[in-house]
Amino acid sequence: MQGGCVLQEAPLTRAFRATPTGLYLISTSRDGVPNVQFAFRALGIVEDPPLLIVGQQTGNYSYETVQQTGEFVLNTCSDAHVHAIARSRGMSGREMDDKFAQLGLTPLPAKHVRAPLVKDSYCSVECRVLRELDKVEGVAVLLVQALACYVDEDHPPVARLTGKTLRLGEIVG
Repeated sequence: MQGGCVLQEAPLTRAFRATPTGLYLISTSRDGVPNVQFAFRALGIVEDPPLLIVGQQTGNYSYETVQQTGEFVLNTCSDAHVHAIARSRGMSGREMDDKFAQLGLTPLPAKHVRAPLVKDSYCSVECRVLRELDKVEGVAVLLVQALACYVDEDHPPVARLTGKTLRLGEIVG
């Protein structure tokens, strides 16, 4: 190795957690009842038409709702949502009437979908599912089209890296 490189081989299981990712709330609505689920993977892939790829856990109420309705809102978390991460573990929209209230989150109306936006999100994107690309290890990979996008610069995004939540926002270049 040249230049004093300090890269060291790590366990392959670390590859998933060592790639920075956003922290998201996927909000849905079924029969007029809003629901929300945390997600860790989303990626914008095309600007026009605006397309994204979103990883969503399967086997839960939110995934079933997305399959039934073909829509959701992808909300990029800010500091205002971090408190709900640990509290959300083990919660299911199947078993409670108002998961938003239980997590201390506030739903806001959307324009193009029945699912709500989540207040204090850095960004909320109303999405229509175009197709499910694949299902791997309990995660569905969804190709979605953005129908509307809202940004709140007063609530910078947070991200996940190696199991830690980090505040984003400082420009380095």
